[in-house]
Amino acid sequence: MENKFAAKLTACLKSMKMNQTEFSKKVGVASNTVTNWCNGVREPDFNMLMKICSVLEETTDYMLGFDEQNRV
Repeated sequence: MENKFAAKLTACLKSMKMNQTEFSKKVGVASNTVTNWCNGVREPDFNMLMKICSVLEETTDYMLGFDEQNRV
């Protein structure tokens, strides 16, 4: 089964032209943590998900794969 969060995070970072190291600094985690999220090895807890959504200016529904409307 595809990890929707990993796919959405990777796509958002690419569309924002932000690398994993830059993003890790913005959300306050180690860069290998972001790598694990992008690879589907781990997922963030709820509080971190909220911070990620704030930085990316996305909804939790979108990041978790529930809101596919109006997306590229």
